[in-house]
Amino acid sequence: MRFRSPLLAIAATPLALALATTPLSGQDRAPRPMQVTDVDGFRDVRDLDIAPDGAWVAYTVGLPDLAKDKDEGDIWLSNWAGTEHVRLTSSPSRESQPRFSPDGRWIAFVSSRKSGDDDKTTGGQIWLLSRQGGEARRLTTRKGGAGDVQWSPDSARLVFVGDDPDPEEDKTGEDKTPKKPIVIDRYGFKRDREGYLVHRRSHLYLVNVASGALETLTTGDWDDTLPAWSPDGTKIAFVSGRGGDADRTNDTNVFVVDAKAGAEPRALTTWNGPDNQARPAWSPDGAAIAYLQGSEPKLFAYSRTRWPSCRQRAARRSCSPTRTPWTWSRRRGRRMAAHST
Repeated sequence: MRFRSPLLAIAATPLALALATTPLSGQDRAPRPMQVTDVDGFRDVRDLDIAPDGAWVAYTVGLPDLAKDKDEGDIWLSNWAGTEHVRLTSSPSRESQPRFSPDGRWIAFVSSRKSGDDDKTTGGQIWLLSRQGGEARRLTTRKGGAGDVQWSPDSARLVFVGDDPDPEEDKTGEDKTPKKPIVIDRYGFKRDREGYLVHRRSHLYLVNVASGALETLTTGDWDDTLPAWSPDGTKIAFVSGRGGDADRTNDTNVFVVDAKAGAEPRALTTWNGPDNQARPAWSPDGAAIAYLQGSEPKLFAYSRTRWPSCRQRAARRSCSPTRTPWTWSRRRGRRMAAHST
C-alpha cells in the first residue's frame, strides 16, 4: 500500500466510496434489496493517486471474474468533483499501482500483461501511459518483476522494489527437470501466497524513463521496502531489517542511500522494533524524515504505534516520538498536521 499522508487518506475516503457506489457505465438502477450474489459484483477501488495539479485522481477498479476464477483490475481517472470517469486500460491482466509523474506527463503502473503472443516475460512489470493518449509502453522486462513504483522529483527515473530472480526461470527444455530439492535453512521458511522461502530477497532498483536502463540500488540477504525520494532527488529513504537474523525478529530500521548504483546505505534509526508501519515521509526541505514506529517487542500484540521524526543529516540526527500521525506542511516543512483515532 502506498503511503501518502493521513490527511490525504481521509480526503480520499469519501471519493473512494463515491466511486465504488457510482455506476461507471452511467446506467442507474432501481433500488432493490441486496442479495448474496450482489457481493460478486462489488467493485474494489484502491491505489488512489492524485495528479500534481490536483484536478484528477488515478485509481484501480477491480471486479471478480467468476468464469475465470480470478480478479480483473483496470486503471481509471476521475476528476476531483466526481463528475467525470475515464477508463484508461482494458486488458485480461490486472493493472495496479497507478502513479502520476511529478511533471504530470505520465502515469506509471504495474501489470503482467503481455506485449505479444511470443512474450515470455513473467511477473508484474512497469508500464508507462502518456497523459496525451496512445498505447501504454512497457518500461521494464526484469526477471523477478517490479512493484511499489515511486517517481523521482524530476520525473526522469523511477525507484521500485523487485524480487531476486528465480534461477529456475532460465532453464529451458530438458534443463527444467528434475528440479532441485528445496533446502530449508531459514527460520521463516514459508509464507502465504509465496510458498517455501529460499534466499531470494526484495531489493531496490532504479530505472531510467527515457532509456529503460536498470541500476541495482541495494543487495544482501534481507528485504528492502517502502522507498521514498528526497525532495532534491539525490537520496532515497527506505526500510530494511538488517540486524542479525531478520526472520527471528520484527526489527526494521529506516535507511538512507544516495540514488546511484554502488552507494552504501546508512541507518537513521536503531529502534529495537519495527519501523516499517508506513512509508518514510521527507520534509519539504529534506532535513527530516517522518516514519511510523511500531511497538517495542514485548508490547507488539497491542499494536501501539508512534510517529518519530529523525534528522537525516548524520551530524544532527535525533528522534522525537509522538503518538499521533502527521503530515508535513508544504511550506518549509516546519509544521505538521496530526490526527489520532
